[in-house]
Amino acid sequence: MGRGPNGVDPKSNSTQERKATVGVQITWQGGPSGRSELWLVADGQPSHRLLSVSIDRMAIAHPLAQRWADQADSVPEFLEMLHLEDLIDLDTLRRLLAEHMPLYRIWARLREFCHEAGDIGEFPAASIAIGSLGEVPSDATVCLPEAQVVEALAAWCRFEDGDPQALNESNLAMVVATLGGLAGQRLGLPWEAVVHFGDWLTGLITGWLISHGNEEQLWQLENLAAQTAGGGPQHIGPACYNQQVWVVYRPAVAAVVQALRRFGHHAQA
Repeated sequence: MGRGPNGVDPKSNSTQERKATVGVQITWQGGPSGRSELWLVADGQPSHRLLSVSIDRMAIAHPLAQRWADQADSVPEFLEMLHLEDLIDLDTLRRLLAEHMPLYRIWARLREFCHEAGDIGEFPAASIAIGSLGEVPSDATVCLPEAQVVEALAAWCRFEDGDPQALNESNLAMVVATLGGLAGQRLGLPWEAVVHFGDWLTGLITGWLISHGNEEQLWQLENLAAQTAGGGPQHIGPACYNQQVWVVYRPAVAAVVQALRRFGHHAQA
């Protein structure tokens, strides 16, 4: 195993750095009626109120919250642990996730859908900027206009409330294409294959064709996916018209990713 110029194993060093940065910053503050409030901390200041507990519950809530804050790799993970410890209910969990990371719920659904192809991991908050191009942080990979995200989230909420055809919304399609591309990167696909994967996934979920001059490749991927999902050439999608897509097409996602990996190898050869 190679070592750095000072004889230090680079992997060991990076592991130590990751361990040092793990954790979520929180603080407790006094609230109304003698209650205590738990807040997220950003830049050394309380930034987002999470919950409020009575004094008699502080002996239980304080050590539980601190333990999971120290161990969590992300804010969503920390919030989920607060829910599992009965410090917040399910509705509060969903609201907090939506407030802190507005695209988190869409990413979580894609993560579940793509699971057989591999784990796309936690929501890539640092890679996504919401706003105008002039507001994009230097380390962000993509920028989504705020108005587009607002409309996309409104459509997604309608979908979650039982309206599958809400998926067939143009702003949501653009957001899914962006998240699908990031998912393709997480799955280790080369750049051109990432574009194909994001475009194909968007069509499968929303029914919108978002292409980059790759219609032939998208059609080939959909034929492969239909064959994998249904054992024949019949197409049962998109998900906006057939909710079975979310279940039946899971093996198809894995087949498409494998095909795109082969495509990437051939392109490099």
